[in-house]
Amino acid sequence: MQDVAASGGYYISAAADAIVAHPTTITGSIGVIMPLINVAELINRYGIKDNSIASGNLKEIGSPLKQMTADEADVLKGIIDELYLQFVNVVSTGRNMDLEAVKKIADGRIYTGKQALEKGLVDQLGYLEDAITLTKQLAGLTEATIIRYEKHYGMADLLGLTSNKLFQQNTIRLDISQLQDQSDTRPMYLWNGYSKRE
Repeated sequence: MQDVAASGGYYISAAADAIVAHPTTITGSIGVIMPLINVAELINRYGIKDNSIASGNLKEIGSPLKQMTADEADVLKGIIDELYLQFVNVVSTGRNMDLEAVKKIADGRIYTGKQALEKGLVDQLGYLEDAITLTKQLAGLTEATIIRYEKHYGMADLLGLTSNKLFQQNTIRLDISQLQDQSDTRPMYLWNGYSKRE
């Protein structure tokens, strides 16, 4: 694991025979989140009405246009709890750890690679070459051919024909579609890079 392998990244990693993490890797974030934004009061303030017609009381569950009911919250919490149990079971099985021990460290917090090693979430600290060496040892090999897939940019990229792709990778753009993505009512194994502020 290199820079960040948190939440879904750790979910995938947990199944490995061994995990090597950079000392400064951000990992953990074992949990499930379903981002829900509610703008009902805001739209009411401006006279906007939601006239949705639904086939059942729970069809609009998670809608940002109405206040969530206790029944809706119970349904969504049940889904989150089920997915959380699946996540901790994957970690428990993959890491050969007691389920209750996993639950104690699976409260959604992130860990550095060093902290993850102390918690038993990774096997050793190191870098790519260390992971390659360990993989060869586990496979009983003395030599191996390492194939790396990397994106290569050609002259057209450098001349600007696709320069927007080159330079947008590290920029943040906000548009309405991104707001929609952030307000999707789907459970995710995701670390957003922030924690809830009280």
